[in-house]
This record gives sequence, C-alpha cells and structure tokens, in this order.
Amino acid sequence: MEKWLYIEIGLFLFTGIAGTGHHYYWIGAPRYWLWVGGIFSALEPLPILLMVLDTMHHVKKRQTKIVNPLTWTYAVGCAIYHMIGAGVWGFLHTLPQINYYTHGSQVTVSHGHLAFFGAYALLNLTTFYYAMPKLKGIEVYDDTRGKYGFWTMCIAMMLMGLFFGVAGVLQSYVERVMGMGYMTAQSYMRLWMGVVFFCGFAFLAGLLTTVADLFTLRPAKT
Repeated sequence: MEKWLYIEIGLFLFTGIAGTGHHYYWIGAPRYWLWVGGIFSALEPLPILLMVLDTMHHVKKRQTKIVNPLTWTYAVGCAIYHMIGAGVWGFLHTLPQINYYTHGSQVTVSHGHLAFFGAYALLNLTTFYYAMPKLKGIEVYDDTRGKYGFWTMCIAMMLMGLFFGVAGVLQSYVERVMGMGYMTAQSYMRLWMGVVFFCGFAFLAGLLTTVADLFTLRPAKT
C-alpha cells in the first residue's frame, strides 16, 4: 500500500511539474517544451484517476461509521472537481494542437477556476471541517449551514467554469481562426461573461456562508 501511494504521489508531482511546460513554448522557450508539456499534461489525469479509485476502494472497505458526513462530502467534492478541472478540462485543451488556439483565452480561465477550486480550495475546506470540530471539542457538529455553503459554491463554480468555457471557445474561434481583433471578440463573449458575473455573486454568498459556519460551528442537536 505504501509503495502504491509513492507511485501515485510521484506521478502526481512529475506530471504536474513537467506538464506546465506547455506554457513555456508560448513565451519563447525551445520547441521541445511543446512536446514535453503536451505529453506530461496529457498524463496528469492518470494519477488523479488512480487516487479516486484508491479512495473508492477504501470507502467500500471501511469498517468505522462516518460521524460527520459533510467533511467527507467535501473530500468527495475535492476529488470530483480535481478530476474535472485539472484532469478532464486540462486534458481537453492542453494538447498542443488544441492549445495553439486556446492558450491565454477564457478556456484557460475555465480550466484554472475548476482546477484550483478542486485541487486547493476544497482540499483546504476539507481540512478545516475536519480540524475545527476537534479544536472546539465538538464530536458531532451541525452541518445544516455547511451544506448550503458547499452546494452553493460547487454549483456556482461549475456554472462559472462552463460559461467561461463557452466564452473561450467563441473567443478562440473569432480571434484565432477568423482573425478578428480582441475588442471584436469581446462583443461575442459579453453575454456569457455577464452570466459569469452573477454566478460569482452566488459563489460569494456560498463562501461567506461557509466561513461563517466554520467560525461558529456548533454541536448537532440530539
């Protein structure tokens, strides 16, 4: 088991570090970075998938009762968003033949939002919801507000990612296929960016609810 975890972590680190090479070519680095970055970026979903399968195996074989379900909901959300944002979204536009058109567009923004939310934000919130009850001496906490915060943030972020992606596809086509100017492309993107703006307010509401819940965590009613 320990060796398997080392393999997963090694793949995670090396594919992630070398995978950033697909950015280097566009800032004037040698051409081989296009291949290095493209190949390793395409491999990035592999360690994520292995981790998800490993987690599912442990959950299936667990023998202890889950005391605070929201903490585990955050852990599952972290895995799913990481897989979608960093794995699927990253793979879809990181291949050099596609990245040639999408690099620096709102497609990159879509990938970045979903990946960062899954790989970092939800991971930290999972840790907070695990640690805060222990720091406050609460064995089972009331997760009512926490659920509202979690689902509001997750739904809003998924919609933001989708609408950023639509805007980015339009931008890539208008600017890099049709050869129109940057400001011309903005007119095609205005509707989708406007929707993203309102989704951002919904996400902020979920975030504030989550922060307030963490600082005022209370025991569950028995």
